[in-house]
Amino acid sequence: MRSEKGFTLIELLVAIAIASVVMAGIYSAYYSQQRSYVVQEQVAEIQQNLRAAMYFMAKEIRMAGCNPTGAAEAKIKTGGEHTIRFTMDLTSKKVPPGPDGKIDSTLDEDITYALVGTELHRNGTLLAENIDALDLVYLDGAGGVITITDPTDDLQLMAIRSVQITLVAMADKNDRSRSLTTHIKCRNLGLLQE
Repeated sequence: MRSEKGFTLIELLVAIAIASVVMAGIYSAYYSQQRSYVVQEQVAEIQQNLRAAMYFMAKEIRMAGCNPTGAAEAKIKTGGEHTIRFTMDLTSKKVPPGPDGKIDSTLDEDITYALVGTELHRNGTLLAENIDALDLVYLDGAGGVITITDPTDDLQLMAIRSVQITLVAMADKNDRSRSLTTHIKCRNLGLLQE
C-alpha cells in the first residue's frame, strides 16, 4: 500500500478546513467592501441631492426683489420657517427680452420653495427628494435675526436683507443624513427703501 499514490482522509479534511478558512476570509473582505460601497453610494447621493437643491435655491433667492424698472413690486412675499415665496422682474415675452415692470408667474418671476413631507418643491414641482428639514432664518442688514411672527407681514419682510438656509437630507435606505447650510445675501432687497 505504501507504493500507491493519493491523499488520506485526514489530509483531505485538513485541506478542506484550510480552504474553508481562506474562503471565509475572502467572503468577509468582500462583504465588508460591499457594505462600504453601499454606504459611500448613499452618502454621495445625499450630498448630490443637497448640493443641487441648494444651488437652485441660492441662485434664485439671491435675485429676490430684482426690480430694475421700479414698477414691479418685486419682494419677499412670504417668509416662513420652512417656506419662502418671492418675486423678481427679470424678463418678459417682448423682444428683446428684459424687465417689463410686471411680475409674470409663467416666466418664473414668482417663486415658492416649500418642504412638503420629505420633498422640496419649487412652485409645486419636485426639486429634491429625501429632504428631512428645510430651515430658513431671515437676517437684517446688520446680521441680526428677524423673528417672523406673521409670514405675510410686509413690515417684517421688508427688513430682510439675507437668508440663511439649512437643508438636511437623509438616505432612503437607512438613517444616514447630511446637512448643508449657506448664507445668501439678497442683493436686490432694500434698494428702493434705503
